[in-house]
Amino acid sequence: MVSEDYQNQLLTQLRQQGYDHNEICSELVQMGLDKAYVEQLLSKVASEEALDEARPEPDITGHPSSLSVAGREVKLLMFTRKPRCYLFADFMSAEDCERLIEISKTRMKRSVVYSADENGVTKVVPSYTRSSNQANYVLGDSDFTDEILSKVSGLTNWPTKKMEGIQVIQYGVGGEFVPHCDFFLDSSDGEEMPWQRVGTFLIYLNRPTYGGSTFFPDAHFEFIPHQGNSLLFSYEPGDINRDLSRHAGTPVGGGSKWLATILLTDRDIENGVTKGTMGGRRM
Repeated sequence: MVSEDYQNQLLTQLRQQGYDHNEICSELVQMGLDKAYVEQLLSKVASEEALDEARPEPDITGHPSSLSVAGREVKLLMFTRKPRCYLFADFMSAEDCERLIEISKTRMKRSVVYSADENGVTKVVPSYTRSSNQANYVLGDSDFTDEILSKVSGLTNWPTKKMEGIQVIQYGVGGEFVPHCDFFLDSSDGEEMPWQRVGTFLIYLNRPTYGGSTFFPDAHFEFIPHQGNSLLFSYEPGDINRDLSRHAGTPVGGGSKWLATILLTDRDIENGVTKGTMGGRRM
C-alpha cells in the first residue's frame, strides 16, 4: 500500500484538478486501495475541512512570513497542526503592552475559573489551580481594549462578539497555572452548553527573567514568553485532537509575568458572558 503522506498528496492534487468524490474514489481504487478504506479517508478529510471552517484561523494561504493587521506587520513564526497552533511576533508594540499593564494594575483581583457546585450549577469561583491575579475587560470598556479585540478579530478571522473579552493576568515568582484545557468539559447529563470555547489567543505583555512558558505536555512543545508575541490555538467540539490543547503556565522563576488572554467562543457574548445559565460544567 502507498504511504499515508503519498495518499494525502495525491488526494490534494486530484481535488485541485477538479475531481469530484466519485472520481477521486475511482482513481484511488485503481491504484490498489480498498474502496471502503478510500471512502473512510474521504469522509475524514471532509470532517476535518468542516472543522477548519468553524475554527478561528489566520489566513496563511501560500504560507506567508507575515500578515498585515490594522496596519501592523505581524510575523508568523511557526504553526502546528496537532494541536492547531500559531505563534506570532510583534502582534503588539512594547508601548501598548506597557500601557495595558499600567491600566490593569488598579483592577487586579484573584484569578477565577468556572466550576460546578453540588447542585450542578456552574459559578465563577477563586482558582486554586492558578496562582495569579487578573483584570477583566469586555467589549465596550474602552477604545484601547476594544482596539486590541479588533486586532485579534482581524488576525483570527473571528468576530469580537464571540470573545469573552480580555483577561490581563499577572504571575509573581512561583506563580503558575497547572495543566488544563480551556474548553468546557462535556456534561455527564447530556445538557447542552449555552456556549463553548473554540480557541484561545494569548498576548505576552512582558518577558519574565526566568520561567513562565506556555507548555503543552501532551503535544511536547513549549513557548517562551517574549513581549508583544502572541499565540493562537484552537479546539473544536468533536475534534479528536482537541485534548492536545491541554497546556500549562509554568512557574515563574524570576521577575513577573504579564499575559493577556482572549477566549474565543462559538456563540455571541454579551457583557463578557452569554445569556442563559450554565449547569454541570467545569473547566
